[in-house]
Amino acid sequence: MEAINRDSECSLVENYDTLYVEANGNKLDYLVYNKGVEKELAFKDVHHDIANIFIYQATIGVLSKLDNGSKRLYLDKYSVKKKALEELYTKYSSLGLGIMFHFITLNRKQYFMYTDNEDISDTDAEEFIYIIGTPLDHDKNLLGEHFAIFNLKNNFDINTIIDDHAFRDIYCNYKKSDLFRIVSDYRMPDKPSDGVFYPWEDINKIMSETNSQGNLYDEIEFIIGEVPNYKYILDFFRRNPKYGLDENRYREAYAKEEKRITILGRYVPEELGIRRNFFDMGSLYP
Repeated sequence: MEAINRDSECSLVENYDTLYVEANGNKLDYLVYNKGVEKELAFKDVHHDIANIFIYQATIGVLSKLDNGSKRLYLDKYSVKKKALEELYTKYSSLGLGIMFHFITLNRKQYFMYTDNEDISDTDAEEFIYIIGTPLDHDKNLLGEHFAIFNLKNNFDINTIIDDHAFRDIYCNYKKSDLFRIVSDYRMPDKPSDGVFYPWEDINKIMSETNSQGNLYDEIEFIIGEVPNYKYILDFFRRNPKYGLDENRYREAYAKEEKRITILGRYVPEELGIRRNFFDMGSLYP
């Protein structure tokens, strides 16, 4: 996954020519290791703890700015059945490079219209941050078909397409909204994240992931996170000396990324006693 940063102007980018589309997977892979143990094994333990640092940082950081009692301007999680990813992969993987997930604003009426859900009890807010998926073609252009994939009740219909005109209106309304201003002000002087990009190779890897018993997971939960101060990451490893970290490469990946909003994935159902359900730690490429 790669983070996409945009300016505050209401202009939908048509061509993501600067995207780095090679599927690198989890950004802690090969940077973190258990001393005396194979790196691949250690990595599956430590990323659970790092993920929670990202999630906690969002709670006390950007999300605290979007919280006004019951009128929380975001959802606690954004869920998607593996079947939904499979449908998108089957239809679009041969047509392009991957899928772009935009942070946007949906009001309650739009949420009901595009998700086919009957209620939204996660928040009393009239509009809130949501995530819309758009496939890209082989030239890194938006294909013009957009999907509200992350439905609270997992009701996804690949035929429920948000047309290009409606999506542009939604996108521009978000760029003019108080939510975007709050996120932008919190992130300044660096640019806020406009969204994240997943190559189809990464989507296929997510679909193929199995639990410790060799069974496929049922669904994915995406949770809003925030890139914490690099010092907190170093403190974690200093308190856990059994782990090694390639500090130089990870520090380089962190350059100008602190306070950036991102999304972290978690495989569901979670296994008791297993600490490997999180993936994609903040979209930080080494």
